[in-house]
Amino acid sequence: CVGHEYETASATKSTDRKCASRSICAHNQFESRAPTATSDRQCTVLTECGVDKWESTASTASSDRICKYLSLCSVEQYQTEAASASSDRACALLTVCSPTEWQSRAPTFTHDRTCTAHTICANSEWQVQDGGANSDRVCLAHSECHAGQWESTTSSTTRDRKCTDLTACSALQWESTVATPTSDRACTALTT
Repeated sequence: CVGHEYETASATKSTDRKCASRSICAHNQFESRAPTATSDRQCTVLTECGVDKWESTASTASSDRICKYLSLCSVEQYQTEAASASSDRACALLTVCSPTEWQSRAPTFTHDRTCTAHTICANSEWQVQDGGANSDRVCLAHSECHAGQWESTTSSTTRDRKCTDLTACSALQWESTVATPTSDRACTALTT
Protein backbone atom coordinates (compact mmCIF):
# COMPACT_ATOMS: atom_id res chain seq x y z
CA CYS A 1 0.00 0.00 0.00
CA VAL A 2 1.21 3.50 -0.75
CA GLY A 3 1.32 6.47 1.69
CA HIS A 4 -2.35 7.56 1.35
CA GLU A 5 -3.69 3.98 1.68
CA TYR A 6 -4.17 1.36 4.38
CA GLU A 7 -4.30 -2.43 4.13
CA THR A 8 -7.84 -3.86 4.21
CA ALA A 9 -6.84 -7.50 3.64
CA SER A 10 -3.51 -9.20 4.13
CA ALA A 11 -1.77 -11.06 1.34
CA THR A 12 -2.13 -14.81 1.22
CA LYS A 13 -0.32 -17.47 -0.84
CA SER A 14 -2.96 -17.12 -3.50
CA THR A 15 -4.07 -13.46 -3.20
CA ASP A 16 -2.42 -10.11 -3.15
CA ARG A 17 -3.05 -7.76 -0.25
CA LYS A 18 -5.92 -5.30 -0.69
CA CYS A 19 -5.50 -1.57 -0.11
CA ALA A 20 -7.97 1.30 0.17
CA SER A 21 -7.56 5.07 0.19
CA ARG A 22 -7.61 6.70 3.57
CA SER A 23 -10.68 8.86 4.34
CA ILE A 24 -10.24 12.62 4.33
CA CYS A 25 -12.14 14.45 7.06
CA ALA A 26 -14.51 17.14 5.79
CA HIS A 27 -14.36 20.78 6.93
CA ASN A 28 -17.06 20.09 9.57
CA GLN A 29 -15.25 17.03 10.98
CA PHE A 30 -12.16 16.23 13.04
CA GLU A 31 -9.95 13.13 13.09
CA SER A 32 -11.16 11.22 16.16
CA ARG A 33 -8.88 8.21 15.47
CA ALA A 34 -5.62 8.34 13.54
CA PRO A 35 -5.09 5.87 10.67
CA THR A 36 -2.74 2.93 11.01
CA ALA A 37 -1.22 0.64 8.42
CA THR A 38 -4.30 -1.60 8.73
CA SER A 39 -7.12 0.80 9.65
CA ASP A 40 -8.67 3.91 8.21
CA ARG A 41 -8.80 7.20 10.09
CA GLN A 42 -12.10 7.87 11.82
CA CYS A 43 -13.77 11.25 11.29
CA THR A 44 -16.40 12.65 13.63
CA VAL A 45 -18.72 15.61 13.02
CA LEU A 46 -17.71 18.68 15.01
CA THR A 47 -19.94 19.63 17.93
CA GLU A 48 -22.15 22.65 17.18
CA CYS A 49 -22.45 25.13 20.03
CA GLY A 50 -26.15 26.04 20.33
CA VAL A 51 -27.56 29.52 20.94
CA ASP A 52 -27.14 29.05 24.71
CA LYS A 53 -23.44 28.09 24.46
CA TRP A 54 -20.10 29.54 23.34
CA GLU A 55 -16.94 27.91 22.01
CA SER A 56 -14.44 27.90 24.90
CA THR A 57 -11.84 25.81 23.02
CA ALA A 58 -11.56 25.80 19.23
CA SER A 59 -11.41 22.55 17.30
CA THR A 60 -8.21 21.27 15.74
CA ALA A 61 -7.63 18.69 13.03
CA SER A 62 -7.59 15.99 15.76
CA SER A 63 -9.88 17.39 18.49
CA ASP A 64 -13.48 18.54 18.82
CA ARG A 65 -14.42 22.06 19.90
CA ILE A 66 -15.51 22.50 23.52
CA CYS A 67 -18.71 24.38 24.20
CA LYS A 68 -19.75 25.92 27.52
CA TYR A 69 -23.09 27.33 28.60
CA LEU A 70 -23.37 31.12 28.49
CA SER A 71 -23.26 32.86 31.85
CA LEU A 72 -26.56 34.34 32.97
CA CYS A 73 -26.59 37.73 34.67
CA SER A 74 -28.53 37.68 37.94
CA VAL A 75 -31.15 40.26 38.93
CA GLU A 76 -28.38 42.10 40.83
CA GLN A 77 -26.24 42.32 37.68
CA TYR A 78 -26.21 43.80 34.19
CA GLN A 79 -24.39 42.67 31.05
CA THR A 80 -21.15 44.58 30.43
CA GLU A 81 -20.06 42.56 27.41
CA ALA A 82 -22.24 40.64 24.97
CA ALA A 83 -21.53 37.01 24.22
CA SER A 84 -20.09 35.98 20.87
CA ALA A 85 -19.47 32.63 19.23
CA SER A 86 -16.07 32.47 20.96
CA SER A 87 -16.58 34.45 24.19
CA ASP A 88 -18.90 34.33 27.17
CA ARG A 89 -21.01 37.32 28.23
CA ALA A 90 -19.61 39.40 31.09
CA CYS A 91 -21.78 40.59 33.98
CA ALA A 92 -21.15 43.18 36.70
CA LEU A 93 -22.97 44.05 39.90
CA LEU A 94 -25.49 46.87 39.68
CA THR A 95 -24.58 50.08 41.47
CA VAL A 96 -26.45 50.52 44.76
CA CYS A 97 -27.53 54.10 45.42
CA SER A 98 -26.58 55.47 48.83
CA PRO A 99 -29.16 57.09 51.16
CA THR A 100 -28.03 60.52 49.90
CA GLU A 101 -28.67 59.54 46.26
CA TRP A 102 -31.64 58.67 44.08
CA GLN A 103 -31.94 56.42 41.04
CA SER A 104 -32.07 58.86 38.13
CA ARG A 105 -31.93 56.08 35.50
CA ALA A 106 -33.23 52.56 36.06
CA PRO A 107 -30.98 49.65 35.10
CA THR A 108 -31.56 47.58 32.00
CA PHE A 109 -30.14 44.24 30.92
CA THR A 110 -27.15 46.05 29.33
CA HIS A 111 -26.84 49.27 31.41
CA ASP A 112 -26.08 49.98 35.05
CA ARG A 113 -28.41 52.17 37.09
CA THR A 114 -27.44 55.81 37.45
CA CYS A 115 -27.41 57.31 40.94
CA THR A 116 -27.52 61.08 41.41
CA ALA A 117 -26.96 63.02 44.62
CA HIS A 118 -30.15 64.48 46.10
CA THR A 119 -30.49 68.23 45.53
CA ILE A 120 -29.66 70.24 48.65
CA CYS A 121 -31.97 73.20 49.11
CA ALA A 122 -30.21 76.56 49.46
CA ASN A 123 -30.86 78.86 52.42
CA SER A 124 -33.19 80.90 50.21
CA GLU A 125 -35.27 77.79 49.34
CA TRP A 126 -37.65 75.39 51.05
CA GLN A 127 -38.22 71.69 50.44
CA VAL A 128 -41.50 71.08 48.60
CA GLN A 129 -40.93 67.32 48.28
CA ASP A 130 -38.47 65.08 50.09
CA GLY A 131 -36.11 62.99 47.96
CA GLY A 132 -36.72 59.25 47.77
CA ALA A 133 -35.06 56.21 46.25
CA ASN A 134 -36.51 57.05 42.81
CA SER A 135 -37.07 60.80 43.01
CA ASP A 136 -35.02 63.88 43.73
CA ARG A 137 -35.77 66.45 46.39
CA VAL A 138 -37.76 69.42 45.04
CA CYS A 139 -36.80 72.91 46.25
CA LEU A 140 -38.55 76.23 45.59
CA ALA A 141 -37.44 79.76 46.37
CA HIS A 142 -39.05 81.31 49.46
CA SER A 143 -41.75 83.88 48.70
CA GLU A 144 -40.63 87.48 49.20
CA CYS A 145 -42.95 89.88 51.01
CA HIS A 146 -43.31 93.21 49.17
CA ALA A 147 -44.10 96.73 50.31
CA GLY A 148 -47.60 96.71 51.77
CA GLN A 149 -47.19 93.16 53.19
CA TRP A 150 -45.88 91.55 56.37
CA GLU A 151 -44.57 88.03 57.06
CA SER A 152 -47.48 86.27 58.80
CA THR A 153 -45.82 82.81 58.74
CA THR A 154 -42.06 82.50 58.93
CA SER A 155 -40.23 80.34 56.47
CA SER A 156 -38.35 77.16 57.33
CA THR A 157 -36.53 74.42 55.42
CA THR A 158 -39.87 72.64 54.84
CA ARG A 159 -42.30 75.58 54.71
CA ASP A 160 -42.64 78.71 52.60
CA ARG A 161 -43.17 82.09 54.23
CA LYS A 162 -46.67 83.51 54.06
CA CYS A 163 -47.14 87.18 53.25
CA THR A 164 -50.29 89.04 54.23
CA ASP A 165 -51.42 92.50 53.14
CA LEU A 166 -51.00 95.16 55.84
CA THR A 167 -54.17 96.36 57.49
CA ALA A 168 -55.21 99.75 56.16
CA CYS A 169 -56.50 102.14 58.79
CA SER A 170 -59.71 103.89 57.81
CA ALA A 171 -60.38 107.62 58.03
CA LEU A 172 -61.99 106.97 61.43
CA GLN A 173 -58.92 105.12 62.79
CA TRP A 174 -55.38 105.90 63.73
CA GLU A 175 -52.28 103.64 63.59
CA SER A 176 -51.81 102.60 67.20
CA THR A 177 -49.06 100.03 66.47
CA VAL A 178 -46.58 100.51 63.66
CA ALA A 179 -46.15 97.58 61.25
CA THR A 180 -42.86 95.67 61.17
CA PRO A 181 -41.62 93.13 58.63
CA THR A 182 -43.09 90.37 60.87
CA SER A 183 -46.15 92.07 62.38
CA ASP A 184 -49.23 93.86 61.10
CA ARG A 185 -50.11 97.44 62.07
CA ALA A 186 -52.88 97.94 64.58
CA CYS A 187 -55.60 100.52 64.02
CA THR A 188 -57.58 102.08 66.82
CA ALA A 189 -60.80 104.06 66.48
CA LEU A 190 -60.51 107.84 66.86
CA THR A 191 -62.17 109.26 69.92
CA THR A 192 -64.25 112.40 69.66
